Amino acid sequence: MRKASYTDRKLTVKEQAIAEKYFDLVKAFLYKKYYIYYDQMIDDISFAYIQAIKKYTDYERLHCYKIETIIYKSLEGAAANYFRKRNCLKRKPQRDIISYDDKKIECSKVVTQIEKAHSYNIEKLAISNLMLYDIFCKIQIERQKRIIIMLIEGYKKVEIQRYFDITYYRLQKEIENIRKIVNEMYSDN
Repeated sequence: MRKASYTDRKLTVKEQAIAEKYFDLVKAFLYKKYYIYYDQMIDDISFAYIQAIKKYTDYERLHCYKIETIIYKSLEGAAANYFRKRNCLKRKPQRDIISYDDKKIECSKVVTQIEKAHSYNIEKLAISNLMLYDIFCKIQIERQKRIIIMLIEGYKKVEIQRYFDITYYRLQKEIENIRKIVNEMYSDN
């Protein structure tokens, strides 16, 4: 995927003036919608704000909109990306199990989380583990097994692609092959 021309360059003098003029939009956006997360989100949101200004000045077709609209839409996208990244499975496991990647864990939280953990449906877990075991027995290629594990753990396709150093097309083919094997195993035909 190509990078946009504005992503790696510094702000021009004109863009710096625009950035200073409209920075209150960032504060208003965060205070209005995400006041609780202000300190954590300010870096990601500020970066998106700067990119929105660069984008607006580079692309003439965006000048039919107000700059506030472009900034606001970019901030909404950055906020969505922040929460998607924060809540993905590899950072926040299911069923209230704590992730040790979170550095702000307190002892009292650990105890309450462990008490909740025992209520997980054991039968559902056993069936899913059995199905996964069957799939792993059927799949012969180690890379496909690792792809399944990474997808279950919540890795994005881009991260898997970088891990194996393969193209997006190759990753899609591997996933398609995995699906064929699973369909053969569990189809009624």
